[in-house]
Amino acid sequence: MTLTVPELGALFLLLFAVFHFLGILATTRAVLVFLGVVVVGTSGFIGRMLGDIGTWAQHAFGSVTNWAIGVPLAAGLAIVVAIVVIHDLHPKNSATKRTGYLAIALGVFVAVGVAGIPALAGLRGVVLSLMGNATTAINGI
Repeated sequence: MTLTVPELGALFLLLFAVFHFLGILATTRAVLVFLGVVVVGTSGFIGRMLGDIGTWAQHAFGSVTNWAIGVPLAAGLAIVVAIVVIHDLHPKNSATKRTGYLAIALGVFVAVGVAGIPALAGLRGVVLSLMGNATTAINGI
C-alpha cells in the first residue's frame, strides 16, 4: 500500500481529532491540524465550507478596519491568528485547545490564499513539498 500526500493530510486531521478527544498533546495537535488543513485544502465539502468561511472572515475584518481606521486591512486577521499560534507554540508557553482551533483558521488562510500577504504565497507549496518528502520516506519503510 502506498500513502499519498492527501491521505497523509487526512490522517493528520484524524489524529488531531483523536488527540483532541483524549485531551492530550496540545502542541502536536496544533501542528497536525495546520499541516492537515493546508494539505487537504479546499477539497471536499468541509474544505470548501472552511474556505468560504475564511474568505468571508477576511473580507469582514477588512470592512471593519476600513470603517474603524479608514484602511481596509484584510490581512490583519491572518496576522493576528499567526501571532497567537506562534505565541502558543513557543516553548515558554503551552498550547491549549484554542491553539488547535486557531491552527485550523491559519491553515485555511494559507490553503485558500486569502491572507493577502505575498510572503505567504509560497507557504502552501513548501508544506506540500514537505509532506511529499514525508510520504516518500514513509513509503520507503
